[in-house]
This record gives sequence, C-alpha cells and structure tokens, in this order.
Amino acid sequence: MFGRKQRRITELEQLAAGRAARIAELEDEARGLRYSSRHNAQLADRLTGRDEDRSRAHVLAVIGQARTVARLHRALRACARYRDHEARLVGRLALLQAAYDTAVGLDDPALHLGVHWQERRSDKPRPTAVVKP
Repeated sequence: MFGRKQRRITELEQLAAGRAARIAELEDEARGLRYSSRHNAQLADRLTGRDEDRSRAHVLAVIGQARTVARLHRALRACARYRDHEARLVGRLALLQAAYDTAVGLDDPALHLGVHWQERRSDKPRPTAVVKP
C-alpha cells in the first residue's frame, strides 16, 4: 500500500510539474501576445492616422484638380476668343489692304506686266559689297 501511495504521489508531482511548466509556457505566450497586441494597436493607430492624412490629401488633390480644370476651361475659352478676334482682324486687314491698293493704283495689270521688264532692265543698280575699314 505504501508503494502505491508513493507512486501516486510521484505521479501527481510529475503531473503538477508538467502543469507548472505548461502554465509557465502559457504565461510566456500570453506575455508575447500582449506585447504583440499592444504593438498591433500602436501600428493600427499609426496606419489609421496615415490613412486619414492620405484621405485629406486626396480630397485636396481633387479640389485642386477641379480648380485646375476650371482654369484650363477659362484659358481655352479666352484663347478661342483671341483667335476668333485675330481671324476677323486679318480678314479686315486684307480688305483694307485691297482697298488701299485700289486707291493708289497698285492693282493695275500694267504693274504686273512690268515686273519682268524690271528684272532684265539694263540700268538696274547692282548691289556692291561694302568693305568696312
């Protein structure tokens, strides 16, 4: 009977030692999980802050983009107005030039016929080279 009791005590001591070791392992694991949980919470806070910053930056970029698009549309409309105005001025200048040519007689066909004579006339002055001292 004494042997059975001693064996049972030994078994219980071994069981208690095993459980104590397991408890120590679980405490270490819990400590690691607490550290990991705290680290994850800090990381989540940082990432949440970054995400909020990124969201704000995105909203500001969209607002800036809308302003830029509006400015481009205004610039394009102004450019179209200026080009239209320039085209009208060029047409008006052409009409005024034609009226001036008619008024001073520059549209006379005889002038156009005289161009060939001017090219081959004998008393036409020839350009000479100027030597600088």
